[in-house]
Amino acid sequence: LLVAPVPRSPAVAAEPTAGVVQWFRGLFQQGRDEGDGESGARRLALGTVQLGMAYGAGNTTGLPSAAEATEIVHLAVELGIRVLDTAHGYGLSEERIGEALKSLPPAFSRPAVVTKIDAACTTAETAAEARRIVQQSLETSRKRLQVETLDTVLLHHFRMYHDHDGAAWEVLREAKAQGLVTRI
Repeated sequence: LLVAPVPRSPAVAAEPTAGVVQWFRGLFQQGRDEGDGESGARRLALGTVQLGMAYGAGNTTGLPSAAEATEIVHLAVELGIRVLDTAHGYGLSEERIGEALKSLPPAFSRPAVVTKIDAACTTAETAAEARRIVQQSLETSRKRLQVETLDTVLLHHFRMYHDHDGAAWEVLREAKAQGLVTRI
């Protein structure tokens, strides 16, 4: 998961997107320079919380515009990123990824998207409520990401696996059996 902070050079401060683009290109070239012939990006997942909300102590530029988010996703894919990490609770992230992937140039392979169910599941008082939250979370993620089948869905908190006799996990298993989710 790509979580390294983007250096805040004067170039990045003056033109944030251009600075991020330059930083990404340097990072991804590093794998090629190490002799394996492939972009270092193939071994990374792009964390996308900052595409959907002003998040992180080092975030001095706030929420990127929809156009900037699309540019970042397209660049990441162009440079070899094959996995995008998001979550129901990451603000606009799923929506922005859905839009960016919809407009991905045909020459690029669509990356896998890993998302997580709504953390509100941890506050459910009953198994029925937990099931409803997970089912709604899956449907919302499918609409936001503009897909029929979600690539990978994770529990956002491990306790969701055990709460209410595993109700959340059981919904994920059912969704996988129905073809709504490929991996859990």
